[in-house]
Amino acid sequence: MLLGMLFNVSMWYKLSGKTNMALWITLAGLAVTIIVNVAFMPKFSFWAAAFGHLASYLVMFIISAVLGAKYYPIPYDWKRILSLMLSMALICAATIFIDKAFFSGVGIGVSSAGDYIDNEPRVASLFIKVPRENWDKVKTIYTRAAAAIGDVPLVVANDGVVSALAGAIGLDAGKLMGLAMGTSEAVGYVDADKNVLGWINELAFAPVDLQAGAMQDEWSTDFGVGCKYFSQDAVIKLAPAAGIDIPGELSLAEKLKFVQKLMEADDPRAQAIFETIGAYFAYTMVLYSQFYDLDYMMLMGRVMSGKGGDTILKVCNDILAEEYPALAAKCKVTLPDEKMRRVGQAVAAASLPKIQ
Repeated sequence: MLLGMLFNVSMWYKLSGKTNMALWITLAGLAVTIIVNVAFMPKFSFWAAAFGHLASYLVMFIISAVLGAKYYPIPYDWKRILSLMLSMALICAATIFIDKAFFSGVGIGVSSAGDYIDNEPRVASLFIKVPRENWDKVKTIYTRAAAAIGDVPLVVANDGVVSALAGAIGLDAGKLMGLAMGTSEAVGYVDADKNVLGWINELAFAPVDLQAGAMQDEWSTDFGVGCKYFSQDAVIKLAPAAGIDIPGELSLAEKLKFVQKLMEADDPRAQAIFETIGAYFAYTMVLYSQFYDLDYMMLMGRVMSGKGGDTILKVCNDILAEEYPALAAKCKVTLPDEKMRRVGQAVAAASLPKIQ
């Protein structure tokens, strides 16, 4: 509205031939924008940018109106204009009040691999390449990010815990394990009351393969741990055995997409990879059920996307039904819809901060 009024009262310098004045009026607005942003953005974040923009238009409007009255008078109905501006200000104030009084504010929920205490990483393979002398910066990475946005409420949680919460939200059920197959394996558990337990469920580094030739995790140096069998690493490492030559210059995420693209085209080699992971998971389910009371298992993460995820689920359920019928009857292994497979953790993480 203010921009439209500014355009209207700016006609005088076009009609009077004093178009050089437009430059100075615009520079005045620019100066106001810069001053407000520099002075207030560190504390008020995007609100400073919004009100700085408003203040800029208001200053340019006033300057244009004053100069226009001097050089090219136009009989505006100023009482009506001022009443409209007052109405606009009241509506803006009411909107802000209603938002603060009745709707949630801004908060940040983070789903991240590793173990976190007070929103600080204690052990996390995400930062494996960070030199130890810079670890103090790593410990505050999330709190500094939140402060830069506007000192908003922040909760950082292990991505396995968030996977379980995402499953509990999606199914409205407890006794549920959420497992995300992405860059690594993320596992979490909620009890019958849909509460997260008081211990760390970092099953990415729990052994699931006790064979002598089991794969070794490069970070923990442990053999046969879950993150090598239920992540994009599993897809990539099974590719040569399936006869798939993945271009070496691709990133890990791109290598997964390369195999998934073959899977969407019903390539039998890609099919064999996801069938193998499904078999891995069926027998791992038996292991997990010895330590957790499971009624539901929710699978998500980028590996579970598309036909590959459907295949993993089918093979897992088929093996459980045939070889472990009691577990198959008790625990339902399921997938969210395609969108939630990819972003379910983000949605659950967003629910974690307590908004004032």
